[in-house]
Amino acid sequence: MDSSVLLFTLGASLFAGILFGLAPSLKTSRVDLQEVLKEGGRGSGGVRHRLQGFFVVSEVALALVLLVGAGLMIRSLTSLWRVNPGFNPNHAITFSLSLPKSIRAK
Repeated sequence: MDSSVLLFTLGASLFAGILFGLAPSLKTSRVDLQEVLKEGGRGSGGVRHRLQGFFVVSEVALALVLLVGAGLMIRSLTSLWRVNPGFNPNHAITFSLSLPKSIRAK
């Protein structure tokens, strides 16, 4: 594994997690809770509630797609483990081959 790619991926995931984790909390910290509760009973803010409902529905749909995909992948993997490879792998010999540095540098 390349350590620079691993560090970039780790940094990007931490940045995204912190950004999307703190954004809602910062947004709610500036809201006057008493005003929001007063307006919530009147049925106003239809566009906002519809947009939030859309996000909830799309999140649940994506979670369902991921769950079905993971189930199908596990099912395919178990089927693959049951397939006869066509040879007896019990006493198979493996080896690794390393190239000279002059070839790897190109």
